Amino acid sequence: IVETGVEACDDGNTNNNDACRNDCTLPFCGDGITDPNEQCDDGNQDNLDSCRNNCILPFCGDSFLDNGELCDDGNDVNGDGCSASCQPEGDSCANPNDVMLVIDRSGSMNQKDGTYTRLQNAKSASINFLNLVNFTKDEVGLTSFNHLSTLNKELTGNKAAVTSAINGLMASGQTNIGSGIKTAREELVANGGPAKTMILLSDGAPNVNASGGICFGSFSLTNSCAQYAIDQSDTTKNAGIEVFTIGLGVDSLTETLLKQIASSEENYFPAPTSSELLGIYERIAPEICPQ
Repeated sequence: IVETGVEACDDGNTNNNDACRNDCTLPFCGDGITDPNEQCDDGNQDNLDSCRNNCILPFCGDSFLDNGELCDDGNDVNGDGCSASCQPEGDSCANPNDVMLVIDRSGSMNQKDGTYTRLQNAKSASINFLNLVNFTKDEVGLTSFNHLSTLNKELTGNKAAVTSAINGLMASGQTNIGSGIKTAREELVANGGPAKTMILLSDGAPNVNASGGICFGSFSLTNSCAQYAIDQSDTTKNAGIEVFTIGLGVDSLTETLLKQIASSEENYFPAPTSSELLGIYERIAPEICPQ
């Protein structure tokens, strides 16, 4: 007998693998019990282990880098930089290049974008980008920003160290694009080689200025927060650093700003949803090669 308001179900038995659990709750993906419509169920929300959060087993082409995979671009197509067997195809650059990834970790990156959050998809896409880097000659570092910026990983040829730093990102707070650019530039100038690149991802307009103040009200390209980002990008480009920008679900005004921050309008990439980030990073990879 199902007691209203207390039990979701009650099938009168102690079989925990049927349509009603022993605690009188209905089965769901993530309850630790593999049901007939599930391939697996490990009872947690870790999407990078042996069972995905949607209760399917990992496979090549699911956009997550698993053991034995050197890349995973979310498809089973050859000739796009990552093969159908999840192995890199070719080398992205013939000459050394040092790249700083600059990733937005403001609170809005916690927004769900389908099954996963924007930040989860950004992590997967940027980790996949690392598979297109030749770490025998190239170096990659990581900067992230919310109301503050952090050098999460200095430039290094250690792919595992950058991957770990990306996986450690958590989202909260405001959006200080200017500070993110500044921190990344300082690392490139101090430790980068002749060819230096910055790839910046943001899902919103900056709302923190050079003094740490908040820009309240509607965003404007002339407010102090936008000007701080523009000033830092100008300094970065003048230092010989090529800048790529990615606008994740941004409005037209923020898109205009990100085009100004990039080295050229062609270096700006719109991503209406975070599921498109994987392909965008793959498109940027061959463009960063020095001539």
